[in-house]
Amino acid sequence: SHAQIVVVAADQTLGSKRQKRHRTDQNGTFRLRLPVGEYWVKVMAVGFIPHWYEDTTGRSEAVPVVIDEPGAEVVWPVVVAPLASAYGQVVDAVSGQAIHSGIVLIEGLALRLRKRVAIVDGYFIAEGLVPGAYRLQVLVGGYVTAQTGVTLAVGDALGPIEIGLSKG
Repeated sequence: SHAQIVVVAADQTLGSKRQKRHRTDQNGTFRLRLPVGEYWVKVMAVGFIPHWYEDTTGRSEAVPVVIDEPGAEVVWPVVVAPLASAYGQVVDAVSGQAIHSGIVLIEGLALRLRKRVAIVDGYFIAEGLVPGAYRLQVLVGGYVTAQTGVTLAVGDALGPIEIGLSKG
């Protein structure tokens, strides 16, 4: 499938509409014709890590695309990396029985990412995570809060992670 390209003007080059959207072609390449100016270019595709022009994952490190001639064209082959996921089961530490409901809080340690996922019939799944280190905190009424750390790589489907809770 195609990735979506979002072009953000560094100034008012695109007028009041500071963003322009494009799609990659069937080969994963995009071509842009833009007015003279500086632009940040972000690639987004469902299930993949958002990606800025010149192989960065954050706008602060991104290199702007500079168009210095009218009618100049930018051609860039887009390479995206899949997001990661983690899944597992929450059980009573003594009986080993599944704990049927609760919340798993997922916090990125180097990222400003927080996500909540429900425990349903003893299981949880957290999808769409950017690779990195995370703390999983399990909150269930009547039990002591438990924590565990995981590190996710590109495309990981890490699990099953079993988390045992003690009654509190």
